[in-house]
Amino acid sequence: MTFKNKLIFLLIFCFCYSFYGNSQSLVVQWKKNFGGEKNDAISAIVEDDAGDIVLTGENQNEHNQLDLWILKIDKTGKTIWSKTFPKRGHQRAFSILKTETGFIIGGNDVPTGTQARPFILFIDNDGNKTKKITIEYQQELRFTKLKKIGNYFYAIGTTSRPSNDLFTDGVLIKFNKNFDVVWEMKFKSEPLIHEHPITKKPWHYASTAEPRDFLVMNDETLILTGYQSSKKVTDFWTMNIDTKNQKIRWESKINTYYGGNEAFQLVKTPDNQPLMIGTRYDKPKDFTYFGNVIKFDKTTGKVLFSELYQAEKTELFDRILSAFPSKNGCFLIGLTGTNPSRVTTAEVPQDIWVVFIDHDGKMLGEETIPQIGEERGIDFLVTAKNEYFIFAKIYKENGTTDLQVLKVGFP
Repeated sequence: MTFKNKLIFLLIFCFCYSFYGNSQSLVVQWKKNFGGEKNDAISAIVEDDAGDIVLTGENQNEHNQLDLWILKIDKTGKTIWSKTFPKRGHQRAFSILKTETGFIIGGNDVPTGTQARPFILFIDNDGNKTKKITIEYQQELRFTKLKKIGNYFYAIGTTSRPSNDLFTDGVLIKFNKNFDVVWEMKFKSEPLIHEHPITKKPWHYASTAEPRDFLVMNDETLILTGYQSSKKVTDFWTMNIDTKNQKIRWESKINTYYGGNEAFQLVKTPDNQPLMIGTRYDKPKDFTYFGNVIKFDKTTGKVLFSELYQAEKTELFDRILSAFPSKNGCFLIGLTGTNPSRVTTAEVPQDIWVVFIDHDGKMLGEETIPQIGEERGIDFLVTAKNEYFIFAKIYKENGTTDLQVLKVGFP
């Protein structure tokens, strides 16, 4: 080995060792709970121009229905304002965007006895409603993500076939500034056919195609990820879409074992490639879950790496749900603990799990923060001033849930 190669190796080793040492002393600077007497959860987060944090989600009212909830806090965890928007039936938020005059909230109305419809709520900087637009569609439609690109808005979600949530198709819709449809693309799922347990004839058991997140790589390229049904349960599902000509350049499905995959997020790496954050499980009867991160080539769809992660102290239920790339690698945030399907009480014993990986997907360090969390109640925010916040759903002694915010530091 030449002197130059030895030096490079030593620098990489020192960096990895340094992070691992530091990761063991991750500091929770403060943590605070927010919410009411019943269940509360958040779905999306944004930092405003003043450096405050605005969160949107749902809280449960006295009729056991979900109302849209918007909360604004400062960097010390002090509540600036909290607003609830009651409506008959359930409302669930899925996105929040910052505008020049306030915020745009994307949500789904789920009225009692009628089809679900997405809506767009405009609020000012004080949390007051200024306008609401209901998205009219020919069938039941639920959005999962809304983003603004240039002068247009893009949204992804699912359309349900009549009276059956097990049969869903994916959809990508482009809107103008008034939220009129400019164009849309639909994604049909492959049928999942099992033998009927009684008649022994082919049985359409489930058929799902669900987009979860997307990235706009340039003016004409959008990368979408999610999951799609298959004979092996569900596959990671990714595609490159030509937005100018409204066509799919390539489509990829990944699942080489009997189990399931669920994608949650796409982020850009420093070299402008998509990084998919997800979870996979092997052999459903065993319920062994792994955090899974896959890097793709945006032009060809070729997998550049696919890595699995488990916590050092694992109960075989480890999930990566959110990520934030940095110049030295990527922070991964998830949960580790007990599988909620095996818990008979309301509480789900799961800890917050923080992982740091390098640009090749290798784990440099990991740490857990003791917590009673919830299956998907986790998110992560890095502010413009490089401050780190974790958002989790926690259980209270009476079995209801609160939002918990933690400010953490990496020495």
